[in-house]
Amino acid sequence: MTRRKTTLLLIVLVLAAAVLGYFFVTNLRKNSGIRIETYPKSKVLIDGKEWGETPFYKEGMEAKEYAVKLVPENGNLPPYIINVSLSSQTLTVLTRVFNSQQELSSGEIITLEKSSVDAASLSVVSDPDAVIVKIDGEDKGLSPLAIKDLSAGVH
Repeated sequence: MTRRKTTLLLIVLVLAAAVLGYFFVTNLRKNSGIRIETYPKSKVLIDGKEWGETPFYKEGMEAKEYAVKLVPENGNLPPYIINVSLSSQTLTVLTRVFNSQQELSSGEIITLEKSSVDAASLSVVSDPDAVIVKIDGEDKGLSPLAIKDLSAGVH
């Protein structure tokens, strides 16, 4: 009888650990956020579903790739469509300034994540590559570029 109780207790503990592990991993995966800002104001569609308009902010999203479509309120401007990959425990910021000539439109995608070290760091990836990166007026190199041990603060 004691062996049966021990086996049953072991099975219950294993099942409980599995359930808790599943919820922990699921919640960790849904710990991403996105902020979208545009000029002019735009409708925000994510994976084909309208979520609102800019400025847009959403937390608790699953870490995965999303198809984002921005439709400016000015019907003369072309929409912007891009795949945005959200990572766990990060905030991704997407900005877009629309122009009637697509090649004159501009924007950026910035991913902000909490660092495990005290020093700040910066990674710059651009399209096109080989753009001069300056911090506080000083050339740091060409993109793509990773700068480590950057002092915290306004630059």
